[in-house]
Amino acid sequence: MALAGNKADLEDKRQVTTEDAKLFADQNGLIFMETSAKVETNIKELFFKIATTLAAQPVHAECVINLGDPCPAAEPSKSLSNDHHHSKQAINRRTTDSTIH
Repeated sequence: MALAGNKADLEDKRQVTTEDAKLFADQNGLIFMETSAKVETNIKELFFKIATTLAAQPVHAECVINLGDPCPAAEPSKSLSNDHHHSKQAINRRTTDSTIH
């Protein structure tokens, strides 16, 4: 989700360049920010960016229904449009089944 380059206030002790950290984050699909808790740099901003990124992601109905189970809709190999269709069918079936009993 995110890579925080912490202790940005200790520039003289830096072991990883900003460019290398950005490259790693980009290659791994991560949010990247250099932060410093000591001088309060980018702490709130990083948490806000994580929260807005999470809020923008789609929620798969079958993942909510089957809490604790792996979410097949989140697997990259599956077709999301096909999963969405099957999720609606599963929700309708479960809703119907629960109201009958």
